Amino acid sequence: MPAIATLPVDVLLKIAFTIPDAEDLFAFLEALRVDIDLGPLEYLHQLGQTHEHTDLWPTLFLDSLLLDELSTSPCQAVVKYYPSVIVEDGWENIEWLKAHVNPMATVEWYVNGFPQTVKNVDDWAKLQITKASITIDNETTASTWKDVVPRLQHLTSLYVGDDFGQLDGIHALLPTSHQLTNFEIFATKMENADLMYLNQWFRSHPVQVFESWFTEWRELDYNLRQALCEAMFNCPTLERLRLTDCYLDDMDFTKFNFSMKSLLLDELDSESNVLIALASRLEGSKLTHLEISDYVDDNNTKGMECLLRALPQSSIKSLTFSGLHIKGAAWCKVARLFKNCGLETLTLGSDEISSDFAQSLATAIQKNRTISGLHLSKCQIAISDLQRSIQSIGYSTRRVKNRQIKWTSPISETVSETTIKALEEYATKCGCDFIHERALW
Repeated sequence: MPAIATLPVDVLLKIAFTIPDAEDLFAFLEALRVDIDLGPLEYLHQLGQTHEHTDLWPTLFLDSLLLDELSTSPCQAVVKYYPSVIVEDGWENIEWLKAHVNPMATVEWYVNGFPQTVKNVDDWAKLQITKASITIDNETTASTWKDVVPRLQHLTSLYVGDDFGQLDGIHALLPTSHQLTNFEIFATKMENADLMYLNQWFRSHPVQVFESWFTEWRELDYNLRQALCEAMFNCPTLERLRLTDCYLDDMDFTKFNFSMKSLLLDELDSESNVLIALASRLEGSKLTHLEISDYVDDNNTKGMECLLRALPQSSIKSLTFSGLHIKGAAWCKVARLFKNCGLETLTLGSDEISSDFAQSLATAIQKNRTISGLHLSKCQIAISDLQRSIQSIGYSTRRVKNRQIKWTSPISETVSETTIKALEEYATKCGCDFIHERALW
């Protein structure tokens, strides 16, 4: 390879950093190193002999083991060429990070716990930390985050998890942040003031992602809750919104446009009237993915029926319901409504799927012209009903590409390899793919 052999090292570096896949990059280095000097890329090749390639490329993952190794190794010379790195904790390595990480490199910081006191706070603030994931795992040092997080002026994304109720003041950072558009929080306490700060953030920033638990939601001020819901559901820049324990049964849905692309409602304590109100606002919304977990109004399917009837007038292409308890004849009526739903992918999670429901769902999907993927999640279902579902997805008159059915069997259910292989072969015969997974919990 005479042409490549004459390339300067800086050109080789530029070429290498255009290769997105780790295995492709290390194959590239292996092919070149016999004939040419790789320069600092030789150090990367050496690291690849003892570390997972995906920990080294395209982003360098600096956990405690690699940080300790690099601090005494010539291989540290390659670090400065990375445009992005991930740092896990690193409290004792800030001097090394300051010396070897490119000052312009973006840093993703995973904090699994805080020390009693944080040294060199100014040095942490100078790193281009754009994404931070913080877990508070020690009550003694739970409030130490206040010494660090407010100083991270480059943050665009922040995740915080806390079991000790020590996040007082975290929401106050949002409206004053420079660039923060992604915020995920799992905390044990929420105050009225926090709702006010969230409202201000949504109305002053181009928020893209928000996920939160809302403990004691109903105990908070009604007007503040309504105002926050209007800010969230009408935010024009929002990509994904995930709300847990956010009970919406007393909210005024006529004020909501649902401008986000993806909406996930966890542990909604859903009553049928919430789904009816949601369905009334779907036409004209920007929703393409809707996910609802732990729907508890199992004996009243009117909300489900109303939602499914509204789907053809919506832009929703992906629908997930989990934590269902599908029992009774009323659910067969629900199943039949999937015939004209306009979905491309459907996920149903139920502890058990009755034969009557499975047969009704299969008949509806067979007549449906858009669904290409069906996922039955953590469901106990008869093998004969699975075969009928496979047949419906792969039905010859359905002009849908990439047809697939996936079954995640419950952890309590043992399925033989022979049965799985037979289902895979049957799916191939029907013109679709069958995928099986076993639930881990």
